[in-house]
Amino acid sequence: MSHLEVPNSVVKIERRAFYGMEYLNSIVIGAGVESIGNQAFWFSKRLAAVTFLGDAPKAENPFYKATPTIYRKPEAKGWGETFGGQPVKLISEKP
Repeated sequence: MSHLEVPNSVVKIERRAFYGMEYLNSIVIGAGVESIGNQAFWFSKRLAAVTFLGDAPKAENPFYKATPTIYRKPEAKGWGETFGGQPVKLISEKP
């Protein structure tokens, strides 16, 4: 599976939820997600894009051996220049 969508009804992405998903290229995370557990995307080596539809969630070290670009909506709150050590850009900058 190369693309996943987490629905708006999900509030938390659990620890190691997508750990080692080698073929995952992109994921869209619904606006309801408030927290992301430790190691959620570790070793998802092909993960290139994570798109958030809501405000910045709390996160515990979500990426390792995964280097995605993070995309967000312009009106979303709580975002900085990076998230989990990865660059954050607006959805409009998505290739």
